[in-house]
Amino acid sequence: MSKTMKKICFLMAIVLILAISACISLPSEQITIKTGTLSVGVFKHAPPAVYEQNGELIGFEVELVSEIAKRMNLNVEFKEYMFSNLLNAVANNEVDCAISDISISPEREKIVSFTRAYSHTELVVLVRKESGIQTITDLNGKKNWRC
Repeated sequence: MSKTMKKICFLMAIVLILAISACISLPSEQITIKTGTLSVGVFKHAPPAVYEQNGELIGFEVELVSEIAKRMNLNVEFKEYMFSNLLNAVANNEVDCAISDISISPEREKIVSFTRAYSHTELVVLVRKESGIQTITDLNGKKNWRC
């Protein structure tokens, strides 16, 4: 791994540590410390952040949360949810926090608190060059189209 990549991973680890710390509310934090277990909601179909391989959860966020828990002298327990149920699991104190490449939206901010984003991605649609589609608004009014 290059030095630049190591630095990026280290910085992302620091941000995720802050994110995990911030997403645990005080009562939940007391329960977590008392039980010695950090419970983390996951959707296991969000590679490279979280996914399953050979029956085991792996991915960047899984490894990072595991390391954070280790440094906090906590066990980590991953609880699987459908993606649509992750936010409510946090809001209802079923888990201490959730991971799985979750993006911030105004609707989601009504349910849970978010930290600053530690990863930025762009969502795009790939189309053939000859399609004439340049922006997402070019799809307005089109009912039958294929990428």
